[in-house]
Order: sequence, then C-alpha cells, then structure tokens
Amino acid sequence: MRTGHLLKTTLLAALLKLAGICLAFLFLLVAARASTDAEYGIFAAVFSLATILGFAFTGGQHLAVLRFWPAYDEAYGRGYAEAALRWSLLRAVAACLAGSGALALVWLILSFVQPATPLVLQAPLALVAMTLAFALSEVAQAALRAQGAVVTALAGREVLWRCLAISAVLIAGRSSGVSLIWLAAGTLGVVTLAQFANLSARRVKPQILPTRDRQQMNRTSVWLWAGAAAGPLGSHSGTIVVALLLGPAAGGAYFAADRIAKLLSIALIAVNQVVAPVLSRDFHAGRVEAVRRVMTLGALMAGGIAVGGGLILAVAGPFALGLFSDSYRAAAPALTLLILGQVGNTLCGPNAMLLNMAGLEKAATFVMGGWSVATPALVWLGATMGGLTGAAAGAAVAMIGWNLNVLWVCHARLRILPWSFRRLRAG
Repeated sequence: MRTGHLLKTTLLAALLKLAGICLAFLFLLVAARASTDAEYGIFAAVFSLATILGFAFTGGQHLAVLRFWPAYDEAYGRGYAEAALRWSLLRAVAACLAGSGALALVWLILSFVQPATPLVLQAPLALVAMTLAFALSEVAQAALRAQGAVVTALAGREVLWRCLAISAVLIAGRSSGVSLIWLAAGTLGVVTLAQFANLSARRVKPQILPTRDRQQMNRTSVWLWAGAAAGPLGSHSGTIVVALLLGPAAGGAYFAADRIAKLLSIALIAVNQVVAPVLSRDFHAGRVEAVRRVMTLGALMAGGIAVGGGLILAVAGPFALGLFSDSYRAAAPALTLLILGQVGNTLCGPNAMLLNMAGLEKAATFVMGGWSVATPALVWLGATMGGLTGAAAGAAVAMIGWNLNVLWVCHARLRILPWSFRRLRAG
C-alpha cells in the first residue's frame, strides 16, 4: 500500500474511530446517569469481564482472518482466501459454543461451592449474551477489514452500535447494571448480524483448502487465540480487581477514569485497523522496507495525537470525571497515571500487531501472557497499598512494561523498530 493511500485510509479510520470513541464515551456517560454509582459499578465490572471473555470466545479467528486472508489472496487468489475465511468462521462459532458451556459450568460449580456468587457472575445470562455479541462482532469486522472494507467494518461497530445503544438506554430510562448489559448486548447483536449479511454479499465461491494450509491455520490459531485471550486480561482486568477489592462504587470510578484515558488510544487503534492486513501482505511478500515504513508512520501518527491529547486530558480530566458522577472527581490522580500509561502505549506504535502478522504469534503470546498475568497482580498490589491511585499506578507500569517488552522482541527477531524515520522518504 502506497504511503498516500495508507494515510488517507488511516485518516478515514481514525475519524470513524474518533466518532466511535466519542459515542462510546457518551454511551457510558448516559449509562452512568441512568443508574446509581453502585449499579454502574456492576455494569462496569460485567462489561469488562465480557470484553475479556469476548476475545477468548473468538478462538483467535479475528486475528487469523487478518493474518491469512490478505496473504492467501495475494499468493493464490480470492477463492483460496474465501476458503480460509470459511474455516475461520466455523472455528469462531465452535469457540463461542465451547466458551458458553465452560462459563455455565463455572457458574454452576461456584453456586454449589460458595453461598455468595461473585459480583461479576450474578447475571450469567447477560454476561454470556454480551460476550457472544462482542466475540462475533470482532470476527465479522476483522473479516471485512481483511478484505479492505475498513470503513464499512468500523462504521457498523463504532458508530451504528453506539447510536443504537445510547437510544436504547435513553428510552429505557432508569436502569440496573444488568439491564444496561442486556441493552448493550442486544444492540450489538443487531449490528453484528448486519455485518455478517454484508460478508455474505461479498462472498465468492471458495476453493478447497489443502490439508497443509488447514493444519498451518490451526497451529497458528492456537497461538493467536492464546494471545488474544491474554491481552484483554491486562487491559480490562483493572476495573474487576478494583470492584472486587474496593467495592462497586470504586470500580465504577476506576472504569470511568480508565475509559477517559483510553481516549488517547484512538489513533493507535485506527492505525491497527488499517495496517494489520498491510503488514501481513508486505511482510510475507518480502517487502521488509515497506513494513518498516508503515511501522514508523503508524507510531508517528498515533504517538503525536496521544501526546497532545494527554496534555488536554490532564487538565480537563476532573471535569470529565465529574460528568459521570460528582464523586468520581476524586479519581483525578488515578486518571493522570492511566494517561501516562496510554501515552507510552501509543508511542510504541502497532508493535504487537506486527508480531501477529509476521508469524511471531508464539512470541507475542508469551509476552502478552506474562504481562496479562502480572497486570491484575500489580493493580491488586497498588490498590491494597494506595487505593484507587495505587491501582492506576500498577496498571500504568504494566502497560509501559508490556510495550517495551514487545519492542525488544520486534527488534531482536525482526530487526524492525517503529522509529526508522529515514524510511519515510522511500514512500
């Protein structure tokens, strides 16, 4: 992909992502205003757990389709790529069924073992519905992105879903935390069905996928699944840890601060949405210099926007927290620390995506797995020692440490870093 086209597509994706993040912020704000601090904390904890489980329920196929569809399309043609997509969709459905059964089993065991069901499992059906909607949505939009339909993929998930969810909450009025989960799951399910219909309309007759390629996809998917399941644990476990340790109200405040800080990741997420298939296509075609150029361009765009946005949020943070609840203003120090973590994340560019697209999913999984286990432990330690601010400090340390670890792997294994500025002149 030429630099000019990449910039144009990334700009469109960034605008859609910006609209999506703003709408997501508005949805969470409307949800907070429609419930009490404690009920919002329950919503935040269940929503965070559904996000973590949702990535696990994909079976890694949201990354597998990005890894294989562009590479197979480049090497063998559209019919071959469609066969790989069909394989991924079937595996994703199987993963969702297996995950739902496992979650039901866990709930039954806990119901018999202890009298008080954990906060995040008190509404298992709502949790499963949100998790399934999230998982299938990830796979559907990844398939569209792999085929170059980035704008179509993002418009549904980032804009349409949030608009429907906001409307549903406004119509429902005062709601419990569980009711808010059902509203989010239902609206996301509608949008996901529309995206699968779009995929069906784009479908061409698939070829027969050779056994060697099915085996390769299966081996790769195992590692992509492990990495996909581990990564969100580090990103979204903080709210759950805080809610369980400090109570639902504190969990709601942490969730609000974390979501405000995540506004800084808009550009990086947009870059990842666009460059994932580009990195796969260029790297496996041997165009390493093009990969270096894309990585640097992505880091510059994402990092520059995050630094500027971080300065603004550091000043406006208390006001933004107060929009959710006046009591959340006390979480301003925690917000500042979470902002630092997000700025460090974006300055490192699409580093983890590079590992997955370059065939180093095993290395990515080991790094993500290690830091994803360390993150809730660091948040728990921080919360125990310093309350909400301590929890945020633990999360920021984990975020920066994880990114530096990934950069080291990129350099050691691929000789690629996201700061090769001289490469830009070659585009």
